[in-house]
Amino acid sequence: MEKYDVAHAKEVLIEKIVSYTNFRYLKSQDCLKARIKDFVFELNLYYDKYNTSYEYIGMQCDFNLWYRKYGKMCNVNTIVTSYPFRSDAGWFEITNSEQLEHVYTLLEKQILEPMMELFHQFQLDEKLAIQSLFEDYDAHSIALDVVADVLVWM
Repeated sequence: MEKYDVAHAKEVLIEKIVSYTNFRYLKSQDCLKARIKDFVFELNLYYDKYNTSYEYIGMQCDFNLWYRKYGKMCNVNTIVTSYPFRSDAGWFEITNSEQLEHVYTLLEKQILEPMMELFHQFQLDEKLAIQSLFEDYDAHSIALDVVADVLVWM
């Protein structure tokens, strides 16, 4: 069981996510992004900044789908839908190789697979993808103004 430092744990996790998604990693924003026309798929990664012992590495992430017609950056006004990835304790521990593999498996099942399914739906037909998000409203929070804008005006 290999113990990681923060930089190495981030690097291993990001490599796995990039390999799975083919999204571009933006180091300055610590996120992965892909764009289909005016829709941006963004996976933001967060690490426990208050870790002073360096014996614990925690991570969380959020997937946001946002609409560029409403603004040039992801914010409350541009988000179409989002999915948080949090543990019951708040942070997922990725201090060693076993923990990182376990967390990556959870991340893949809970966030990456649904995100990539949605990404492929948008590649095929944006209007149908928005409609399917709207119809599955119980499982997702979705900005209804975007639904109206896309379904009515596209």
